[in-house]
Amino acid sequence: MKNLMDLEFKSSFKYQLIFSLSAAMHITFFLIFVLFGLYILAAFNIISILFYIFSVVKSRGGSFEKHSVGWIVSVYSEITAHAVLCTLWLGFESCFFMYSMVVLTIAAYVLYLAYDHSKFLKIILPFATVTFATLIGTFIFLLFSPPVFTLIFGRVLNELQLQIMRGINIFFNTFIIFFFAITFIAEMNVLLKKLNEANEQLNFIADHDPLTGLYNRRSFYRLFDSRYGASKENSDDLQNNIPMTDKIEKKEEAFCVIMGDIDNFKKINDTYGHSCGDEILKSVSEIIIKDMKEDDIACRWGGEEFLIIMKGGRDSCYNRIEDIRGRIENVCVFSGSETVGATMTFGFTSCFDRRDGTEGRKSAHIDDLVRIADDRLYLGKNNGKNIVVA
Repeated sequence: MKNLMDLEFKSSFKYQLIFSLSAAMHITFFLIFVLFGLYILAAFNIISILFYIFSVVKSRGGSFEKHSVGWIVSVYSEITAHAVLCTLWLGFESCFFMYSMVVLTIAAYVLYLAYDHSKFLKIILPFATVTFATLIGTFIFLLFSPPVFTLIFGRVLNELQLQIMRGINIFFNTFIIFFFAITFIAEMNVLLKKLNEANEQLNFIADHDPLTGLYNRRSFYRLFDSRYGASKENSDDLQNNIPMTDKIEKKEEAFCVIMGDIDNFKKINDTYGHSCGDEILKSVSEIIIKDMKEDDIACRWGGEEFLIIMKGGRDSCYNRIEDIRGRIENVCVFSGSETVGATMTFGFTSCFDRRDGTEGRKSAHIDDLVRIADDRLYLGKNNGKNIVVA
């Protein structure tokens, strides 16, 4: 069952809801007016009831939303006219003037979600002008004159009748404000979730290679810095020569750098086409991704080259990359009726390695380790391929 805050309301449903609530309120007013002998107001409400029943029926049609602005204007005009008429007829004590304020708020809510801001302002500003003008005009009239009902019939509603009307109107207005506030918050919540999802997708696209799903070269340095790199005060440029932190002095924080390259990839593309090459890239990437752990980083370095950072010591990381190499050896994709396989050569280095072939505990730079792994990769390329050179 969906949480209330996760509900998404269709525009047609909102209109049907507004029309149905308005019809129910006018039916209530009609009964009250007949009971209190206010037959002119009761007659006006018959017209309003018929209008909202007709609106509910029409709002179920597929073309309704094309004319939604016209319907909003009609509803706003009817409610404002009814509020002004009842207030002039019965006085401010009846609290009918509250509907003028509430309908402006609901109109703003519906228009804001349905239209762009320029169109929204062009419609809502005239609405607000009319609302303020009618409220001020009604206030001035009643300031110098008794209600119209008293002027024409010489009667006044007794205190009980006024209390009943006041209570009904306060209840209706409070319910409407609360209901549409909850609806608005729910819709904003849904829109924010969609926005967050869109931002996540954009971030993913920015940080990942679209073909393989691996991180791209652009995002590698930022990821490395966040997991293994220097503190901000020691690394002004995340794109060049990022120094390691002292954490790598501890064996449990060690990591290994592996550069991999698909063997004979140009020949695969030339022989079977780039679509086959793309399938090879995706298959190899899937194998690599499945083996990645929380702090590991795998990125497509460029073309058929892959750079992998594995957290752990030399032996454990070497065994993992050897296992990946063996699984890539079994990759096959289809090009027409032919089966195409692939192998991969890896250059492997620990974070404690130096370019002179020795091992030390002094911190190095990631670019140095990448060069060491790259040198070992090409050593493997020149010595039979499909091996891990450490």
